[in-house]
Amino acid sequence: MIERIYGDFEMIPEELTPEAHFEISVSPMDLMTHWQRCSLLSDLVAGFIAYAYHQSREMHTFHVYSSISTIFQELIENAAKYSRHREAVIRVRVKHFNSVVRIEVQNDATPSNAEKFEEKVKILLNSDLEELHIQIVEDQSRENTHSGLGLVLLAKDYPCTFGFSFRRAGPEREIVTVRAHYYLEVFL
Repeated sequence: MIERIYGDFEMIPEELTPEAHFEISVSPMDLMTHWQRCSLLSDLVAGFIAYAYHQSREMHTFHVYSSISTIFQELIENAAKYSRHREAVIRVRVKHFNSVVRIEVQNDATPSNAEKFEEKVKILLNSDLEELHIQIVEDQSRENTHSGLGLVLLAKDYPCTFGFSFRRAGPEREIVTVRAHYYLEVFL
């Protein structure tokens, strides 16, 4: 099946060389067993980027640090929750391009989980974020559902854009990639 792309997925050309780049692979089962590791990874990513702008022991008070940590934590937690199997791998790629940081989180999902997430992505990208936020909060008060509120709040409250890719990799395997492009110039 063909790759389905939404949002600003291809905003930065792949051949563009970043100022900084790192990759890490983690087990979704490990993250879910030791949930605090999501926070530790979030702080690692935030520190890696923020250090280029604020080299001190108080780096964690710098707005870029807290924003990147929050954005990354939402993405890595979603990937851990919705990964296909225990033996699946979550791949994280962070690239720093001058005034933009691209955070990419990729995981294997079941086709049904990927389909549900794809529908949420379509709604996210085609809705007024303020109205969608209110609707989700109202829906949560009436019924106990997976809200999708995290991505809505990130898109609404942070200077970032999102891109999404869905690619079938087998009968029971869908590769889901989420890219967040965070605009640093707002805070520098």
